Amino acid sequence: MGVLTEDLKKRILAIKFDRLVIHVDRTFITNFAKAVEDPNPLYYPCEGARSGPYGEQIVPPGMLHARNMMPEIFPELPADMPVKNKLDGGTDVEYYIPIRYGDTIFVDTRYIDVFEKPGATGPMIFTQYVTEWTNQHGEIVGKSTSVMIRR
Repeated sequence: MGVLTEDLKKRILAIKFDRLVIHVDRTFITNFAKAVEDPNPLYYPCEGARSGPYGEQIVPPGMLHARNMMPEIFPELPADMPVKNKLDGGTDVEYYIPIRYGDTIFVDTRYIDVFEKPGATGPMIFTQYVTEWTNQHGEIVGKSTSVMIRR
């Protein structure tokens, strides 16, 4: 017998994520590039970025997924959620255009599916969510679809 009721599923899918706003400055870009040890000159405020294909410093694409994993973006699930432990079930990320120094990025996330599967130690509930990153010009710079497993 499953633990994910239709009522619980509807309540989870109705949960709203707060919109995040990220103001991209040089320190933000440089610190992320250093943290992931990426030596690409496009990610540093140097001549290599200015003479590169974008004409300026850009954000390493991995920043989108890393920022999406920050705990403050996730609203609380219903208190009667029968499983509590979380496990990252994977993410597919699509990058469309570079995020540049000076951009303001709006991060919008929503749940798109909730389903249950049996596991070796009991039921597992999968929550799938989509995140879109849009710049101040209304251009979608990236999109991801992620799964969180609770057991």
